[in-house]
Amino acid sequence: MGDARRLLRSLVSLSTGEVMSRLFGFTAFALLARRLHPDDYGAVEFAVALALFFAMVVDFGLETIGARSIARNRDEVNRLAAQIPAARLLMALIAIPVMGSVAIVTGQPEQTVRLVWLFSLGLFAVPWFQRWLFQGLEMMDWVSIGQVIRSAVFCLGVVIFVRGPADVLAVGQVEIMAAAAATAFYLVVQQRRVTPVRLNFSATAMRGLYRESASVGLGQIVWASNQYFSTILVAALANAVELSWFAASQRIVFAVVAFSWVYHFNLFPSLSRNLAGSPRAFDSLVRASFRSISWLGIMISLAGVLFADVVIRVVFGVAFAAAASPLAILVWTIPVTLLSGHARITLIAGGQQRLLLASQLVGVGTTLLVGLATIPRYGATAGAATTLASYLAVWIAAHMFTIRRIAPLPLFGVLRPLAVAGTVCVLREIFAPSSLMAGVAALAIYVMLGPLLDRRLRADIGQLLAARRAKPAPLPTNNSGVENR
Repeated sequence: MGDARRLLRSLVSLSTGEVMSRLFGFTAFALLARRLHPDDYGAVEFAVALALFFAMVVDFGLETIGARSIARNRDEVNRLAAQIPAARLLMALIAIPVMGSVAIVTGQPEQTVRLVWLFSLGLFAVPWFQRWLFQGLEMMDWVSIGQVIRSAVFCLGVVIFVRGPADVLAVGQVEIMAAAAATAFYLVVQQRRVTPVRLNFSATAMRGLYRESASVGLGQIVWASNQYFSTILVAALANAVELSWFAASQRIVFAVVAFSWVYHFNLFPSLSRNLAGSPRAFDSLVRASFRSISWLGIMISLAGVLFADVVIRVVFGVAFAAAASPLAILVWTIPVTLLSGHARITLIAGGQQRLLLASQLVGVGTTLLVGLATIPRYGATAGAATTLASYLAVWIAAHMFTIRRIAPLPLFGVLRPLAVAGTVCVLREIFAPSSLMAGVAALAIYVMLGPLLDRRLRADIGQLLAARRAKPAPLPTNNSGVENR
């Protein structure tokens, strides 16, 4: 019972910190969209995408390895608390010049290049983000507080220092301030509550860490490639305005997609236990989850399509109205992510992390093929379609690997809610394409038709709730790097 309470408290703490930090971040970028020229806003999003990608390069799976090691043996705390920051610092020394060079190679304007270099300096903070240390010691409150501090400082810096288009480089300076604030917090907590802050550059130790973290680190880099390659391709192959439209729509969708891990985190113990002990129970649970998530995920996408223009104008302002079209495409990544999660977590539960990595590589290949073929001509809209195609490719590959190696999974249950959503969308376009009330009515019709057309939907939801009340199985380490952020 004590373990369950600690797990619940940790989950609540992390979820609360995640929500608060994302609210601060979303507010900051909504302000940036209103205070900067669209070209400059696109430059900021480009720099952010590169920074997020290269932050995973700097970490290289060491966060996961460190947390797992000290959770198993707390005598490792002092050694790893000195060795992991040193190993990440060396990775930062490699990542920073490469990140700056990407801006130059992709032909970005001088001001964008300078902004990217400023954001790259923030990577020096990543080695000192000792979240893994607190995670392994079950000190989740400190992880959440550090996340909130970084986002809050960034948001406050934007409010104070970014007043207009002339202040675009100030965004990079604010990013450095936010990273420094979070670094200071983590180091103070480590010094006072865990172990003294120090570095150990033992070559032998670091080689061992890199070998151990390589599979996780490569998985993280591939996952990050799926997330951010479309942004980089739009920046390189289209113009700054198209990048702004794409990045604005992507920011809205990613704010929702990022929480898909919460659902699958909660589903994983029951799914893993049933996969090992009762194939029939596994099949029943995964089918119930698939049907329920099909109706819910497509409902979210339907709302995104119906109200894309309204959402863009409210969040980013009238100047970003053109981002509504990419948003109407990108919202379909939400149900794809939720539904593909069944295959992805089943691969993890079945010990097939390498096949999950292969699925992610299929997504990267799809991004490159579709993006290179379409983005030069269609800009932001093609960027959105490229992202959706990549997510679909990951789903298809993971699904095929799962049914061949582990267990059968549902697939066609998505057709009924998809057909209903398509029908109400077409009717709205025929009879009242610009009416907000017609959009509300179309969404209401979809919600009402769900339980009527799928009589098992209520029972499925009840089964999922009952599964969550069952005793959870221990979660294995996620070596895929897909859901650990």
